[in-house]
Amino acid sequence: GPGLAAARPTIRGALEANRAAPTDAATVRTLTDSIQASIKQQAGIELVAREHADFVLWGAVTGLSERVTAGEREVDCKVSVIVADAVGGSIRFTLAGRAVARGGLRSRALAHEAMGAAVHGALSPLQRGLGAVLAR
Repeated sequence: GPGLAAARPTIRGALEANRAAPTDAATVRTLTDSIQASIKQQAGIELVAREHADFVLWGAVTGLSERVTAGEREVDCKVSVIVADAVGGSIRFTLAGRAVARGGLRSRALAHEAMGAAVHGALSPLQRGLGAVLAR
């Protein structure tokens, strides 16, 4: 019935920037903001400090390119998010997303848009994946 969903406990995750990825601070901040915004939209998952988390998310920008064709700027962004156990660090699964943003906007604004869409796409199966992992 409808009471079942409410009874399911909240999954607690901690978000950490992937320091291994060769990206500048502004890009990492945008990525972190995008992941936080995407997770806020998902019921049943909340971001907490690492010591209170069930799992850790490591986000990375794996590709960011820009080109101008016919006077229109286009930014292509690829992201990956690794999901691991908070205790022990065992990797459970990896999610990937890609998006292209185009238009007359400044490159930073387009990159922001593309990254947000790529992250949203990557994280859409997050809850289902975590549910399956925690059910084992």
